[in-house]
Amino acid sequence: MMANEGLKAEVARKQGVLNGVNHANDQLAQEISYVVGAMDAANRDLNNTSDNIRAHLGGASNTLGSAHQQIIAAYEVQQSMDALYMRLKQMELANKRIRECNNKKFYDFAVYRTVRKIVQGIMDNLDFSMISEQVIAKAVERKQLENPDYWLTSVLVAVVAWHADQRERAQRALDRAMKLDGRKTASFLMIFYLRLHREQTALKWFSYLASGKLKGAEKPMVLLFFSMLSKTIEDSMSDQSRQIITRYINTLIADGMRRGGQAQSATIGRIADAFAALADDASFPYEAIRGSVPSYAGLQRSLQLAANNANVIDFIAEIMNVEEAQRNEFLKQYIDFVVAAPCTVEQQVYDEIDRNEYIIKFQGDVQAAQQAYEAHKQHDVKDFDIITEMMDWIYTTSGRAESNPQMRKNMLVATKELQQQAGDLYIQRYRTLFTPVQHIVIDDFAIQGDLRNVEGNAAQAKQFYEGKAAVEKAQVKDIWSIVLMVAGVLGGVGLAFVQPALAGLGALAAIGGGVWMLMNHFTRKRIDLKYAQIIRSTRDRLQALFADWQQLERDFHAKDLLAQTLVDRLAEL
Repeated sequence: MMANEGLKAEVARKQGVLNGVNHANDQLAQEISYVVGAMDAANRDLNNTSDNIRAHLGGASNTLGSAHQQIIAAYEVQQSMDALYMRLKQMELANKRIRECNNKKFYDFAVYRTVRKIVQGIMDNLDFSMISEQVIAKAVERKQLENPDYWLTSVLVAVVAWHADQRERAQRALDRAMKLDGRKTASFLMIFYLRLHREQTALKWFSYLASGKLKGAEKPMVLLFFSMLSKTIEDSMSDQSRQIITRYINTLIADGMRRGGQAQSATIGRIADAFAALADDASFPYEAIRGSVPSYAGLQRSLQLAANNANVIDFIAEIMNVEEAQRNEFLKQYIDFVVAAPCTVEQQVYDEIDRNEYIIKFQGDVQAAQQAYEAHKQHDVKDFDIITEMMDWIYTTSGRAESNPQMRKNMLVATKELQQQAGDLYIQRYRTLFTPVQHIVIDDFAIQGDLRNVEGNAAQAKQFYEGKAAVEKAQVKDIWSIVLMVAGVLGGVGLAFVQPALAGLGALAAIGGGVWMLMNHFTRKRIDLKYAQIIRSTRDRLQALFADWQQLERDFHAKDLLAQTLVDRLAEL
């Protein structure tokens, strides 16, 4: 009994210890749960903080990238501003240099202006009373008279000495003028002696000019020669003198063709091209041809050029019809040009002005301005290309602005043979374009055929489409319908002996094969009908092409009638 009590007491004690342990475990579990919760919360906070940091870092990175791009853009803007500033600075400097040069022209070149006024007065009135020694001495600086650096001053001194019958002094002054600028001196004296009716002396100066190579800057001189062909400078000029000038002009043209590496045929072709350039844009109201002839542009062009005969005839008539008031106008212009031409000292200043004006024109881009300036100067110093210049003078708007009607008339007359050959070539070209043999395309049918040959073209179309029909019908096979019919008959007979009730299946198969064959027959019939309709439609369109061609041919020949008139006009030059 006592042993049991002791055991119970021990059990109770153990139970108490166990309860204490369980309580401790519960508390520990609560603490662990709290710690785990705190750790989870801390981990979440850490993750949130990390995400925020990443977001901020990403934003900062984008901001830095944007700032970097802005810095680059700002740098580029700064570079552009620097470049713009430099160009503006160059434009300012150019303006400054131009002002300085203009001041130099006004103050330092006053003596040249005085000389020009005196010479201009002499040439306008042929009044030698205004060029006495006393008048010249008062108007022109003694230094300039004793040691002139301007060819026109020397010419003026020579004229004064010649008028005073001081031949040695006149010759010294003339030698000085020729040394300073021989070609300008010669061209001036040629006009001077023509005005004085001393034709033979003028021709000597012409011979001097003709003996040298013409440069690009001497275009006005060539225009003067063309003026001299028709006595526009002096009505009393002899036919012999005009023949001398005509031979020289013809020599220039021949030399120009050789120097440019051009055969005469190439020059004739250029004139024919100039005739063609006068053509107007015109409609092409031939719808059948437009729709079925891809190369109809050649026919359209031939019709335009045939119609252009009228324009060429009018153009020639306009050039050849020169009013009296226009005949002598270039003489005054040329005298003004020669007298106003700068001397060497002035030319340097004028060149500087031109160079700086190019800088302003190109908005401060010095390199581009220099290239343009050099190209401009190159034209003045290179050999004169009379072929190109004549094409411009006669046929282009800008060239006509440089020449007058009388010159263009003389150019046409001087090149009569070339103009005639060009007219023949022009007519031959557009007539060659007008051919009935064209590439014809109607839907998927295409041939190289004669638009007038309806029957021949229709026969080819029929052959083409019948071939296509045969190919399509060949795709419709009867073999399987025949196989089905044979199989049905044989199968029906066989089944009649084995299973009479199934003999009808063979009959159905045979009937199906027959129906299939009948459908194939109708399919081929539809193909034949379809292509028969296409053949008829194609023939109708070929007939419409022929009708259009007939109308086009009538219109073309109506306009081509003027070709003979053009030939006659050129023969009358």
